[in-house]
Amino acid sequence: MLLKYAIKVCKYAIKVYKDPLNELSFICSENNGKIGVYAWVNTLNNKFYIGSNPIYLRLSDYYKN
Repeated sequence: MLLKYAIKVCKYAIKVYKDPLNELSFICSENNGKIGVYAWVNTLNNKFYIGSNPIYLRLSDYYKN
């Protein structure tokens, strides 16, 4: 069931990052100052999280850990 929703999330995405750990600098610079809705999809277990916030602030929180 989760896979069905994860696929839909990706289908309507404006931007998808395939390798967020290695694209950190690019992702942060591209989203600096942007506000919107975002989704993280775990491709190993197909679970996903959808949030809305200033994207650049949330990304900095995720990458701190």
